[in-house]
Amino acid sequence: MNNKLRCFFEYGVNFDLLDQALKNPKSINKFHSSNIEFFKNKVDFSKEEVSMDWHFRSFRAFREVFHSSLMYAESKVTERQSCIASVFFTKYYSFLHAVKSVLYLTPMENFDPRLGHSQSINIFMNHYCQGKRKVFDKEEFEQFAKMLRDLREVTSYQIPHSGHGFLNEDDYRNIEDKLSSYLLKLYQLSHYLSFIASKTHISIPITDNYSLFSSYKTKYFNTPHPFKSGHIDYSDEVFINDTLRANATYCEPFCILFEHEMDEFQMYGGFDYLDNAESTFEHRAVTSFIWKAL
Repeated sequence: MNNKLRCFFEYGVNFDLLDQALKNPKSINKFHSSNIEFFKNKVDFSKEEVSMDWHFRSFRAFREVFHSSLMYAESKVTERQSCIASVFFTKYYSFLHAVKSVLYLTPMENFDPRLGHSQSINIFMNHYCQGKRKVFDKEEFEQFAKMLRDLREVTSYQIPHSGHGFLNEDDYRNIEDKLSSYLLKLYQLSHYLSFIASKTHISIPITDNYSLFSSYKTKYFNTPHPFKSGHIDYSDEVFINDTLRANATYCEPFCILFEHEMDEFQMYGGFDYLDNAESTFEHRAVTSFIWKAL
């Protein structure tokens, strides 16, 4: 396999789909040099608040990949069960989470983890569909994102009673093939950026910057919940506790995070108290799809 981007890092990782998109060694070198330069110009890791911010952003980026793969795995279940109202909802959000994973690792001023849908797509295209860091064709990417959004909206608000007459099988299969390809490329792009962040990040101690740590924990992990105040997911609590034990900020490549978090993610079971013998959800499908990309 002609895997050129891998030569920039010491790990045996997989960037084959990015290599294919960039096409030749010259464009690959240009892409990599431009990203390194962009990081150096836009991110000053010597600042304590920047080091802390990227500590959380790098982990959230990996979590977005997990969220994306989870939504994609659930979309496959809804396919098998002919659930028209759910299938494009889950496919659309699998795509959006993959895009947001890349944005978490894209240097920009005043990054907001609550970026809206259209804003996320537009910012992504500004960075990766034009210029020296271009990976995707802008027109194709924009059209595909719009198509998924439109299908999600029509199947949510005007639910077809039958797939017959709504979308023919060839079009459906084409959408599925494109989505799978986009997701894997986006995972690889985010993985690639996680390496750059890990190589340029400067660590700071947590105990000396605990108030800063607390503020960023709230920014990136507090989730609105109807029955709890200040809800933080169990997996995020694990990361927070690991950080406190290490007493240092860090940015790790996805391949390292994936290995560290594998046991935790393998435990994913949705609402396990609703499990029954007829369940068709395969828990390992979530991590195996990520593994396919990395």
